[in-house]
Amino acid sequence: MRSRRISRWWVLLVPVLLLLMAPPVLDFLTGLRTAETTGCRLLSVRSANTLLLNCTDTNGGNRAIQGASLLPQLASRQPAASPLGSVVEVQLLGVQAPPILGARCMTEAFAGIRAMLALRARLWLADDLQFALRAPQGVALAFADGQSVNRALQRGTRDICN
Repeated sequence: MRSRRISRWWVLLVPVLLLLMAPPVLDFLTGLRTAETTGCRLLSVRSANTLLLNCTDTNGGNRAIQGASLLPQLASRQPAASPLGSVVEVQLLGVQAPPILGARCMTEAFAGIRAMLALRARLWLADDLQFALRAPQGVALAFADGQSVNRALQRGTRDICN
């Protein structure tokens, strides 16, 4: 009789799948956890300075802190008239992150990945998330536990590849 052995492919495939699925799932769970305290719910982290949010108006008049950002809609390329009750893509004000896919060198790509992981860790570990909008500019401020996420993630704009 042959004993059943776990295939080598399964041993390699399962950890890779878990690593690929963990960040979006944790982003979504963070959004569910913080949806009660703020008008916006985190759907996903797109890059080191871009978030995807779902915003609803829970308190009526307190839209400055409770709204989300307003990058142009993907289809129309026009800013939404009201971000509340919609899914919007937000760029964090003052955070310039190195690109990952359009990087000029591997060091720049790794810096972009590190910046995205730093943003995700900051959001995942926060008990309270709030977002303040600037609708015409399409940017937002993010606050984790009352402290600005934007200020903590600001980096110098030096050229990494040279």
